[in-house]
Amino acid sequence: MQLVIDRTVPMADAAEGHRLMEAGGHVGKILLLNDESA
Repeated sequence: MQLVIDRTVPMADAAEGHRLMEAGGHVGKILLLNDESA
């Protein structure tokens, strides 16, 4: 089993990550990154 990551989004842009999920069209997961890990 493999995890497919479509894109990563900084936590500061969490609203954009939610918009991407709601819009659909992504293949895989959208990850929110902690500001410390960016």
